[in-house]
Amino acid sequence: MSARYDAVIVGGGHNGLVAAFYLARGGLRTLVLERRDIVGGACVTEEFAPGFRASPGAYVLSMLRDAIWHDMRLRERGLHVDQAGTATRRGAWKRSGRCPRTMPVRSSRTRRRSRGSPRR
Repeated sequence: MSARYDAVIVGGGHNGLVAAFYLARGGLRTLVLERRDIVGGACVTEEFAPGFRASPGAYVLSMLRDAIWHDMRLRERGLHVDQAGTATRRGAWKRSGRCPRTMPVRSSRTRRRSRGSPRR
């Protein structure tokens, strides 16, 4: 006997998983199909070279709406995302007393321009 589903999500990335969550919560029998052996899409952490692990795009995870974090109880389930951004990196640099080469520190002049101020 074949299983029957109300909704089929093709792709088990973060968007597909969120969609499947809401469909299932709404009472629909939902199937998620993913070609890889791991789900999460750009929000997974993988080894890209021996001994080096990173997420190819985990920044998108930090952009999930607060309602999604709440509804899916992501924090309660142990998910933690370090917030990224210049301010956070600059704060880490000031605390450590050193400036790693991988942490760009933008000047106030650059910030003014990025907010739309006219270039001088």
